[in-house]
Amino acid sequence: WFVSYYNTGNTLMNNVKVELWQGGSKVYPTGADVKTDASGYYIFPNVCPGTYDVVLTTIKSTDGSINSADAGQVNAWSNSQFPLGTWPTIEKVRFFAGDVDGTYSLSPNDAAKILAYFVSSWTTWVGHAPRNPAVPDWTFWKPETTSVNSNNVGQLYPQITVVALANLSQNFYGLVTGDFNRSFTPGGAKSTVENVRLDYGQTVKADANGLVELPVYAESAMEVGAVSLILNFPSDKLEILGVTMNGNAKDPLMYNVIGDELRIGWTSLTPLSLKAADKLLTLNVRLTGTLAKDETIRFSLASNPLNELDDASLTVINGAALSMDVMGMSALGITPVGTSGNLRLANYPNPFNESTIIAYTLPVAGEVTIEIRDLLGSVVKVLVNNEEQKAGDYTLTMD
Repeated sequence: WFVSYYNTGNTLMNNVKVELWQGGSKVYPTGADVKTDASGYYIFPNVCPGTYDVVLTTIKSTDGSINSADAGQVNAWSNSQFPLGTWPTIEKVRFFAGDVDGTYSLSPNDAAKILAYFVSSWTTWVGHAPRNPAVPDWTFWKPETTSVNSNNVGQLYPQITVVALANLSQNFYGLVTGDFNRSFTPGGAKSTVENVRLDYGQTVKADANGLVELPVYAESAMEVGAVSLILNFPSDKLEILGVTMNGNAKDPLMYNVIGDELRIGWTSLTPLSLKAADKLLTLNVRLTGTLAKDETIRFSLASNPLNELDDASLTVINGAALSMDVMGMSALGITPVGTSGNLRLANYPNPFNESTIIAYTLPVAGEVTIEIRDLLGSVVKVLVNNEEQKAGDYTLTMD
C-alpha cells in the first residue's frame, strides 16, 4: 500500500521507511528496512496478529515548505469554532502538522512558531518545539478526520490492528510539520512560479543621520491576510532598524536579518484592505556605508518561491505587484520643504505600458501643480493645476 503527501495532488512519496512497533520497541521488519518504492508503495509480509504503532520516517528535504500562509491558516482554524462552537473537520495528519508545540491542540502559539520558522529560515524543528521528538520534521498519519481541537495525549503514532489469516490494506498521509496549508510538494517547493513582483520608484536620500523610511506600496487594490517576503540588500551599507505594517509604528512586524537577506513575516485574522498606491509596510533603515555620487542601492526580491502575499482567505495572490524607492546621493523628484519633511513623488509601475499610478505625499498644506514634461522640458500634460491641498497622501492615474 502507499504513502502520499497530503496536498491537492496526493503526491506519492518514495523512500519513506515504515516500521511496526509494540511496547516502545520495533517488531517489524526484523531484517532489511521496509521503504516505499519509487511509486510510493510498500508491503509487509507475514505479520502476526496484534495491534501495532506504525512509525514512518523519511530524510527528504523540507526546504521551501513553510511560510506565513501556514501560520495564518493555523491561526484561522484555531479560532474557527466561533460563533458555532465547533471546529471544521480536517485530516489528523494536517492537525498534527499544525501542532508544532506538542500540546495536542492548535492555538495562536503554534501559528507564532510556524511564523518564526519562516522568518528565522529554520530547516528543522529540532530544538524549536517539535511535535514529536522521534519524527520532528515530518508528520505521518493514516486517513482519519478530526473536528475537535484535541487528541489523546501520548498518542504519537497511528495504530493498525492485524487479524489472523486476513490481509490488511492501510495507506498513509504525510506532511512536513508546519505545512498546514498543504501547498508543498516533496522534492519541490510551495510554488514553481514567482508570485510577487517588485518595481522601483524614485531615488531618495538619507537624512543627516543616515536614516531613511522606505515604504513598500501596493500597485493595485488587494486584501492581504499574510505576508511572506525575502529581500536581498547590501548589509555592508544598510542597517535594518525595524519594519512596520501599513506605516503604523505601533504595529511592528516580525523580521530577521541573515547576512544580506531580510525576511519579513506577518499574518492576521483581520486582513489589510489596500487600494492602489497604499502602503503595505515600511522599512526603517540606516545608511552605514558611503555612496559614490551616482551610486544607488536597493532592496530586491530573493528568487525564492516562498515569497508571496496571501488574501483574506489565506490563498496566494498571483502576480502581486509591489513598489519601493531606491537610495542614492542624488534625489530626483524630492524637494526639501522647511523642517517638516520632504515631498515624495513617485509613479508605479515604472516602466509602464498603458497607464501608471502617480503617488505623492505632502508634508504640509500648499498649492500643488503636477506637470508631465518631455526631455526638452516642454509641458506635455498638466495633471494638477494650482490646487490647494492639505498635507497627506494622494494618488492619481495617468493614461
